[in-house]
Amino acid sequence: MGIVVQKNNHLPSKELFDSEYCGMRYKATMSCDRFDFLCECLRFDDHTTRLERRQTDKFAPIREIWEQFIAACRESYKPGSFLTIDEQLLAFRWRCPFKMYIPNKPSKYGIKIFMVCDNGTKYMFDAMPYLGKNTAPANQPLADFFVKAHTRSVYGTNRNITLDNWFTSIPLASELLKTPYNLTIVGTLRKNKWEIPPELLNHKTRKVGTSMFCFDQEKTPVSYKTKPNNVVLLLSTTHDTASINPTSKKTDIIEFYNSTKGAVDTLGQMCNQMTCSRKTRRWPLCVFYGMVNIALVNSYVIYTHNKVSNKEKPLTRRQFGKELHSALTNSWVIHCLGMHNLPRLLRLSMAEILHVNMPVDEPEAQESRKRKICAFCPSKRRRMTKVFCYKCSRAVGVLKDNEVSKPVLLVLPKCNHQNIAKLFNDAMGLLWPNGVKYSNVFLLVMDVAPCMSKAATALQALDPKMLHLTCLDHAFHCIVEQVPSKFSKDDTLISNTKKVFLKAYNRVDKFKELFPELPLFPHPILTRWGRWIDAVGYYVKNFDSVKQVLQHFDSQDAVSVETAKLSFSDVKFKNDIAYIQCNFSHLCIANKFLETSSSKLSDSLDVIHSVVTLESLQGPVGAAVKDKLSSSLKKFKTISVINRVLGEVPPPTGRGFEFTEMATGAEHAFVALEFHSTKSVITVQRHFRARFDNDPRDAKTIRRWYNQLVTIDACVKENLLENLPELRARIINTIATIDMDTLSSVWDELDYRLDVCRDKSGAHIEHL
Repeated sequence: MGIVVQKNNHLPSKELFDSEYCGMRYKATMSCDRFDFLCECLRFDDHTTRLERRQTDKFAPIREIWEQFIAACRESYKPGSFLTIDEQLLAFRWRCPFKMYIPNKPSKYGIKIFMVCDNGTKYMFDAMPYLGKNTAPANQPLADFFVKAHTRSVYGTNRNITLDNWFTSIPLASELLKTPYNLTIVGTLRKNKWEIPPELLNHKTRKVGTSMFCFDQEKTPVSYKTKPNNVVLLLSTTHDTASINPTSKKTDIIEFYNSTKGAVDTLGQMCNQMTCSRKTRRWPLCVFYGMVNIALVNSYVIYTHNKVSNKEKPLTRRQFGKELHSALTNSWVIHCLGMHNLPRLLRLSMAEILHVNMPVDEPEAQESRKRKICAFCPSKRRRMTKVFCYKCSRAVGVLKDNEVSKPVLLVLPKCNHQNIAKLFNDAMGLLWPNGVKYSNVFLLVMDVAPCMSKAATALQALDPKMLHLTCLDHAFHCIVEQVPSKFSKDDTLISNTKKVFLKAYNRVDKFKELFPELPLFPHPILTRWGRWIDAVGYYVKNFDSVKQVLQHFDSQDAVSVETAKLSFSDVKFKNDIAYIQCNFSHLCIANKFLETSSSKLSDSLDVIHSVVTLESLQGPVGAAVKDKLSSSLKKFKTISVINRVLGEVPPPTGRGFEFTEMATGAEHAFVALEFHSTKSVITVQRHFRARFDNDPRDAKTIRRWYNQLVTIDACVKENLLENLPELRARIINTIATIDMDTLSSVWDELDYRLDVCRDKSGAHIEHL
């Protein structure tokens, strides 16, 4: 009922039970897992006899509870003098043996149900699903069957029934006037009925807005011309006069039909306005949701009727839904309130919903002044304290400078900068009960979320010596996220290979049989830091083994098997994962090291330096990763704060944290070779701008890059050698110092120059 009132029926269950979005009403009733479990396991019949019953009844999975619901609707209300029979479509697009397509309905696809409603109150007191052409008995029209079945409870009462042209026929009208039916009808007629006189269908000689009547004992058909080329036919066994409304120029039959035809449609609108229907692939559950929606409308009609009869003012339908929700759930919430194993915050929410005071455990109240072991310090310390949290009543010990306490997870009612700042000040009050010593707060480590940064800025006004640090490990995780986004096809293939063994125990057994000592591959979870690149490393290391296992599977078993085989046969896929492993695996190592607690600052700085030196990356992927690295390190101000704290202490690697000179390996090699050839900074800058269409580096950077290559003997020195052993030693030392990235960069630059020579036929050669 709470879902009906709050209009959040299509929210995911996790958001539905999130106290920040939907309050504590749902969580106080049951847990999110319990709700999902009930929705998944909800059935309405005996599954052992279902197949036998479905041979004769397509509606068997929910027939029993449906009949009980319709019987209760008939017994609980006595309808008025005017009834309406029409169809309602329960929206449903999945598999169902009697699913219908009605293009003029808002939902288009769904389960068709014929209903009869009281025109005055829109109370539904009878309904029947449409199960196909075999719904009606043999030798009986389908429309006649539904009308007689729906009106069985009002036989002999002389009530009037409003129908549309699918139900209305002249034989049906004549039959309903006889015993035992004794019912009258008003409805539209289709023009293909052979009983209609031709004069009623003639519209060429009549004016627009005119009516023509026929009188056949109790039956009165009327033809009303609405447009120059169209007439509307109606049949009434209630009216016996040719009366016309002087204001609207329409007959009383048409006026009566227009006022009574929309009861079922209004009921559908009321159900859709406040609905409990959730997304499901099972049609019995869809029908059950429709029953609950109709039951809410019917119960409100009865409630309003009783209140008006007692001359009392009824509640609105929304307020009635809230009261109904409370009446259905309060007994269970009261029962759960007495469970002492539930979290205290949840019990507080239950007490607030019930508007009662939460019962206090007497033994806890008597022992509240006794010393207890701190709930957050290591258990071996057995630290005793008299300080307790005012919300959860857990013992909180005093922190020591030389000891590390347990991490604590705190749940805030609303995560904003004000609550975070207040929480920090309350925590400082536990450390200094006699008054917070703001001058002794030196360091605050937080995330880079906007609310965290805003809270830290506000706290720095109170704590003048406090330094605000952000999580640099989070920055590296943002950098790692760039890699799978640039290899989307490879990411799809890796996840597809995971599907081959997911919930396929026979394939897992085959994998263990072929390679018993080889562990199963890790799942490439993007939300966990570094897991995707770890999965890539596994495939690089065991590429041939996984390929051999896949060859034992039949491609016809699943699409994932066929796709995985094709991917492992593709040379590009193998080259891509090798490129990722060679260039980005150290990012995962850095992530894991920075996640380690109690590590030295110098070791962390060494890891940061190993990640920062990414100038050798090639191609658009390397450029994107380096751009992300540069922007992330500028956003996370942790390194600048550490340098300010260290003062004059130099970094472990002997170089500062400069991130403005991020460049590709091609740019690095181009600048060094150009300067080696021309010895002119201006010429290098001019050629750099023409080559890369980008602003060139300054003179200091150009000379530094050239000196780095000269230092490792990558460029030819001008001094000559005196003997062959010295030449041999220099060649050996040079080859030992040159890595693959340097050779690749130089080769790319040489290949570019050769392409220029071929294109210009040697006319544009300046130097090589």
